[in-house]
Amino acid sequence: MGWWLWWTWIWTSLSWAHPMSSSLHGHEVQLYLEGDRVEIRYAAEIPTARYLQQLKTAPEMDQGGAEAQAAFDAAFLQDLEWGLSLRVDGEAVNWKRIDPSGPTRRVDERFAIYQLWISAELPAGAQSLNFLNGNLDGDPAYFSSTVYAAPEIRVDASSLLDVDQGKVIRDRSNSWILDDSLREIRLRFAVVESAAASAE
Repeated sequence: MGWWLWWTWIWTSLSWAHPMSSSLHGHEVQLYLEGDRVEIRYAAEIPTARYLQQLKTAPEMDQGGAEAQAAFDAAFLQDLEWGLSLRVDGEAVNWKRIDPSGPTRRVDERFAIYQLWISAELPAGAQSLNFLNGNLDGDPAYFSSTVYAAPEIRVDASSLLDVDQGKVIRDRSNSWILDDSLREIRLRFAVVESAAASAE
């Protein structure tokens, strides 16, 4: 089955994962919001020991080799995609997959990391967005979520921020946190005119 070569590749690969316990899953979301579209860069981190067990029992790996690994990767990414939900103004929106920068799969002695990037068009006048990640649930996991808004976007409210009397008292962005509520990102926003457009 070529397991020796495959195992050697695992231990010589590098990846960038959450710095906490290697026995827990990790989920990283980077959400890029523009006036007419949203791009979501999602990464799922699976402890390597669990990943190897999945590989050993996966039907796609019966024959071993690069083709079997590719089939497993395709099936796993499809499962991850099915576990995501995106709604704009309360309505489900269609998205398309886009190619991530770097490899789709990275593996080292701690984690197997799969990247899944999606892009969706926003309807004119959109005001709210809800992204939900239902993947690898049932076990504690670390989450890191960050929202990047283009200059023409004014973010009025975000589930990543705790606000009291108009002041941000806690920002959970861009930090690895053991908090299942971070499976969801909720935003309220508006598209505002740029300074150049206003000057005209």
